[in-house]
Order: sequence, then structure tokens, then C-alpha cells
Amino acid sequence: MIPPEQPWVLAREALSRAAARWIVDTLSDRLEAAGHACLVPSAGRTPLATYAVLRDRYRNAIDWRCVHLVQMDEYMGLAPDDPRSFADYLRRHLVEPLGIGAFTHFNGADGRLLRSPAAYERGLPPIDLVVHGIGRNGHIGFNEPGAVFTSPTRAVRLSPSTLGANFAVDADRQACAMGVTLGLRCLLAARQSLLLAWGVEKADALRRALCDTPSSRCPASGLRLTGRLIVMADPDAARLCIPVVAGSAGNSGTPKWEYHAGAHID
Repeated sequence: MIPPEQPWVLAREALSRAAARWIVDTLSDRLEAAGHACLVPSAGRTPLATYAVLRDRYRNAIDWRCVHLVQMDEYMGLAPDDPRSFADYLRRHLVEPLGIGAFTHFNGADGRLLRSPAAYERGLPPIDLVVHGIGRNGHIGFNEPGAVFTSPTRAVRLSPSTLGANFAVDADRQACAMGVTLGLRCLLAARQSLLLAWGVEKADALRRALCDTPSSRCPASGLRLTGRLIVMADPDAARLCIPVVAGSAGNSGTPKWEYHAGAHID
């Protein structure tokens, strides 16, 4: 197992392998302890390589039939089989190829919510692992800047930066302007959180998440308050943050970080 107190900064391919192994180890431990596990994975571009490793190397490593996959966020109005939907992404990359036993998603075939956001949250089992990406503005899920750490599962209007990063076509940005997301109170309650960040375009967001005082200005910064966070980043994403002492941790069990303008990790 990767030490929980040590942030990992590795080349992208190696990091994808390390992340996949850590996900499998974490789920395996939970399956051994409880017989079942609840996984909430990001449906962004960052974890695609990690999910490919899960499919290629770990299809038979655990009993995926005992894993319950819960959708973290979705665009309102999209059916689960719409290729723009996160439900379709999760089904193609994880649920079907791994043979995951249960998949809870937000929308029905007509694109409408199957249940209210509050009912969706109430019906969830305890979350064992969340796999996060991080938006350029510091969002996790569709919890945009301004979301408080106690925010519930809810419908949200998406920021122009989020829509611009996710869609190249104006018509898609207009059609998907509203989303629904697990709230921060739900995400921060997970037993374990894995935060993945690739590329120089995520460097400032990761710096704010790991180095600034946690606040609603950067929703991802709330993950540090849990004491149950693993951070994996490539050198480009981690270029503005370095550990004070490799493997050191504060009283909360989270890494000690400091900000070094222009610093690089080789």
C-alpha cells in the first residue's frame, strides 16, 4: 500500500499504474472487511489512463460484483446512454468492462432525475473511496467555487470555465449548463479520497488545494480537512507545490506543504 501521508509525484504513466494499484488495494481491504465496497469515481479526462490500467491489469484482482459504483455528478437533461453523459462514460470505462455489480446514477432514460438530489444522497451507502480529479478553478464533482464544505447533494449552474473545459461546441455548453452533484458534505465523509492531477494547466488549482488555507474559494481544499487524502500528481501539475519534508504529516495526517513560486519537482 502507498503510505497515506506521502504525496506521490511521478511521471504520468507510472502514476496511472500506482493509482490503479492503490484503488484495487483500497477496495480489496474493504471487501475483505465488509464483503462490499462503495466507489465514487470521477468521470473526467484525468483518470482515463488509470481506468485503462484497472481494465487491463486488475479485471480479476477483486470481485467487482461486490463493488457498488455511485455517480458523483451529471449534466441535467442527458439520458444515461447519451455519449455526452457521465453515466455513459462510467458504464463504458468501468461498469461494463469490470463487471461492477451495482451502478447508481442520477438520470433516467428521459434525462430527468430519477429521484430528488436529497433522496439520492439519503439512499447512498457509506462511501469507501472517492477518486477525484480537480477542475482548473478548484472544483471537485460539480462543486464550483463558493460551495461550502457542508453543501448537500443538489442541482447547480455550472461555471463558464467548467463548461469550456468540458465542451468545445457552444450548443453543448448551452444544453448542459445545469448539473447535479454529490455535495461536499457527502464527498468529504468518504473513508478514503484519491486526488489525481495531470498537466501544467492544473498546477495553480493544485497549489490552491494543497497550499492555501482551506476555503470555499477552492472546494478541493476541503479534502485536506478529512485526514484521509492521497494526492497523486505529475511533475507539471505539482510544479508550484513541494512537500516541506518528504513523507511528513501534520496532526491531521495530511501532508505538510508550502508554496514555492516557480518551483519544479523533477
